[in-house]
Amino acid sequence: MRLRTILSTTPKPVIDALSECGINTPTDFLFGANLETMFQRMSPGTASYEELLEARQRLINALAADVVTGDQMLASQQGVQASLSHWLTGIRELDEILESMPFGVMELSGAKGAGKTALALHIAASCLAHDSNTVVHWIDTSGDFSAERAANQARIFQQERKLVASPGSPVALPSSLRAVLDRLQVSLAFDVEAAHDILESLRLTLNSEERPHARVLVIDAITPLLGPHLNAVSAQGHAIMTTFMRHLRAFAQTYHTLIVVTNNATASQTSNPASAFASTTLKPALGPSFAFLTDATLWLARASDVLSPSSNTGNRSAHPPATNDDENVHIAEVFRSRSSISRKWWTFQIAEGLIRIQL
Repeated sequence: MRLRTILSTTPKPVIDALSECGINTPTDFLFGANLETMFQRMSPGTASYEELLEARQRLINALAADVVTGDQMLASQQGVQASLSHWLTGIRELDEILESMPFGVMELSGAKGAGKTALALHIAASCLAHDSNTVVHWIDTSGDFSAERAANQARIFQQERKLVASPGSPVALPSSLRAVLDRLQVSLAFDVEAAHDILESLRLTLNSEERPHARVLVIDAITPLLGPHLNAVSAQGHAIMTTFMRHLRAFAQTYHTLIVVTNNATASQTSNPASAFASTTLKPALGPSFAFLTDATLWLARASDVLSPSSNTGNRSAHPPATNDDENVHIAEVFRSRSSISRKWWTFQIAEGLIRIQL
């Protein structure tokens, strides 16, 4: 989020002076150079040191968490859940999680080819097919988004009509595929600052329009945005990650949006204790604290890498090769969730990059 948005009551010359020094975000202002250095870098007469002190205190107050009692939080969540229409993805276990967590931040982690983008696209397409008044925003951080793949996934929902209405909520499947894709908005962001700008633009749009409702926001993937800032010798990268994820959580809660972020995998020194499978030797990237910045973490993997005997021995050649059907089977496992038990897992099938059926 930009300083201009948070510090809207701060005199414009002060914000302009900070911007001229390259200070545009809360992270820059709070974790960059100290105030004395900032003041010395400013053009003479643009802002006083006292104004800088006051602006920083306003920023701290704005970012501080408000105290909410438990009964207020419960009443708010129940009211929001009752007002939101629930859609079904056709994957029962995933639907149970989404029903108990209609908005928030969900992490999909796994190695390359585990099905992260496919599952995110499946969630987005099911939402678009269910409600013609919703919009899905997709932030592409690699330039690999495929409109053809999105069209094919949306076509599956139209042709197979897997969606089933929840009690009292009839499903409205748009007759035109174009009507579905017209509500899928894709943006490119190759760094965290660009992602902040996109979120700010979305906020302005959502604040000025009653509809369409931004029901789902996908960031595919979040790793390239935050990973380059993380290192073992400085805490600044962790602060950048925490600030960005806090903004995502605030966005989800304010606009009742499900935010899906995909995350890459990194090697684990031993078998991952969060997994139900001893053969899982990878873990989500971005460090252990990242999982606590989301509401749910789902780990995805190929079933042949987890369930086959070769996954335990590491010697695939010692066992018969998997069939094409076996290679299409993937596993989704709950590593952590605020609304579901951990180490719960299920299987699903991906064919030609698209989720087809639940096994």
